[in-house]
Amino acid sequence: MLFRKSLRLSAAARAEHGAGGIANLQANDCTKLYGLVQYLHVLWSGPFQVRRALGQDLPDVATNYAVLEM
Repeated sequence: MLFRKSLRLSAAARAEHGAGGIANLQANDCTKLYGLVQYLHVLWSGPFQVRRALGQDLPDVATNYAVLEM
């Protein structure tokens, strides 16, 4: 998606930013997307991690699986 967007740039825009500037913008977009994925992972797994850290772990594997399947 990001690469296709860079191919649609006009010649004037490419000349204004240069290849290094465009690559930098793409790298920044990828970094932000990666950060979003990590944040979303923390949102769903955070409550499980807090519960486990407090020693309130669920009693057996079947219960853990059932909770994750909800």
